[in-house]
Amino acid sequence: MGNLLLFIGFAALIAFWLDGMSVRERAVRAARNACQRNESLLLDQTVALEHLRLRRDSAGRMRFQRSYSFEFLSDDGEVRRSGSILLLGRRIENLTLELPSHTLYDLD
Repeated sequence: MGNLLLFIGFAALIAFWLDGMSVRERAVRAARNACQRNESLLLDQTVALEHLRLRRDSAGRMRFQRSYSFEFLSDDGEVRRSGSILLLGRRIENLTLELPSHTLYDLD
């Protein structure tokens, strides 16, 4: 019985890790696309997990809400700026880029 619980716990941990990697890759693609649309360059081609919590989606189901941050270079390549992405489950809820004259909110 103890081995079965250990196996189930280990399998759940692996599933959580794989899901997190998949969601992170989705966040990287979204950040890269947003930077390209604004003629900017995503630094290190990566995002960093800032927050992880449980939230309900519009259907009332519990999902992991992940908040990622990233940095990018402005179109002139000299100024380092920041951005963030908020995902609920696999759905992008918000994508924000800090731009020189304003902040862009991009839900694509």
